[in-house]
Amino acid sequence: MCEDVRREERCRPSDLILSHGVTSAAVVPIMGHGRPFGALGIFSRQRRSFDADEVNFLQAIAHVLHGTIERAEMARRLDDVRDAERRRLARTSSRSISSP
Repeated sequence: MCEDVRREERCRPSDLILSHGVTSAAVVPIMGHGRPFGALGIFSRQRRSFDADEVNFLQAIAHVLHGTIERAEMARRLDDVRDAERRRLARTSSRSISSP
């Protein structure tokens, strides 16, 4: 959480954040495989402190996104395995047809 992004010392806010007049922010990571996939944040043009409930809600949304990203990645990997197996079976089938 950061009440004043212009005075933040942990990181520099992006030009996009500053161009929208953001003053306060709360950002949580969206976890990936061993490292953050990205971040999810809430921002305010008025100086304020985000309370624990707001940050917990943001973190809950990040967890849902994490699960969705994990499921999409698993589906992609399963598609890759299925496609590789189909190619292998097609090669095997074409060899057995062409063999005398």
